[in-house]
Amino acid sequence: MAKKLFESTTREEAHKKLEELSRTHLSAECREGAGRYMVWDRAVSEEDRAFFNLIFSDVNALHNSIRSDVVAPLVREAQVTVLPPEVQDSLTALSTIMSELSVLQPEEIYPLESKVSAYLLPWLKCSIIQGRLRVALALDDVRRRVHNAQVLDQLDTRLAPYTEQMTREWFKQTKSANIPQLSNYLTIERIEALAPGRLLDRRYDEKFHILQAPDLFFADMDYYRGTCRWRGLPLIVAFLDIDDFKSFNTNLGEADVDRRVLPRFMAALERHFFARGSAYRFGGDEYAALLPNAATSAGTQFLRNLQERISQVDYPVAVQRKPTISIGFVEIMPDSFLTNGEILDRAVQAKNTAKRLGKNRVCAYDEGPV
Repeated sequence: MAKKLFESTTREEAHKKLEELSRTHLSAECREGAGRYMVWDRAVSEEDRAFFNLIFSDVNALHNSIRSDVVAPLVREAQVTVLPPEVQDSLTALSTIMSELSVLQPEEIYPLESKVSAYLLPWLKCSIIQGRLRVALALDDVRRRVHNAQVLDQLDTRLAPYTEQMTREWFKQTKSANIPQLSNYLTIERIEALAPGRLLDRRYDEKFHILQAPDLFFADMDYYRGTCRWRGLPLIVAFLDIDDFKSFNTNLGEADVDRRVLPRFMAALERHFFARGSAYRFGGDEYAALLPNAATSAGTQFLRNLQERISQVDYPVAVQRKPTISIGFVEIMPDSFLTNGEILDRAVQAKNTAKRLGKNRVCAYDEGPV
């Protein structure tokens, strides 16, 4: 067992001992300790080794992200010579976690929450959340190139260590630390100039030319997640389905539905989201929507108002009943660990719940506190 680098138990002691380290990078001694996991004894299980590497990598990645996404722009744009306290505190906390982990053998990593000082748990949770998102995004990229079920199942297991930690009591009870945002220091105008993401040129669905094209949906979600994150605001992602759509095709015929029903339905949908969000046509009876700067309570009311608007649409053809919609949605917080695909999947699940509960309902996806 290597000698423990730091025996600090208080925030003040850790700050004093790591103040110099966090300004640049870990000391040579700490890097040596962190690198020991490359030459562990063969008796160490591959599972322990992989979990240790994963957690250490997540903390290090967040540390580096703050330096590149916050510190570097601050130095370049604002010419700061002394970092704001909250930025320095975040770097110090993450450096301290790496120092405390680096003196452990991999088999000592469990239970994880007992291996770092208690006051650092919010930053440990934050690192896990960001690490989970980073891994999930990489897996999404791989999944787009694979169709074999066994390979896909194997990819799913990569997220298992995160799932295990997120179900533990310490994770549920700990409030995640807030990552410093550049918007706390620079103007929104300057941040938008520096940000890589932009809304793409608008394209409409190729059949009706009323709602946004479906291939804009994920790119727009990326954009709104970024702009909401700068401001600390939530984003609502919704999935809508026309109830019993097949009966309209059966009773009226597909041609009349396409000519006399869907255009008016979609026009009402577009008007409701105009200047408030965006609506996208996924198929004949399926639609998605993005509602930035909306929490669950406001989003629920907004979507119920949409149902009321849809119920008042007049159609130039005799219909036995007017279309109704079942809606599922997810509220995405700035620090969400979900990928865009996972978010849409949860919105679809919530929509399916609305269907099961009797249709013409609004349901939110809720997986408990994170």
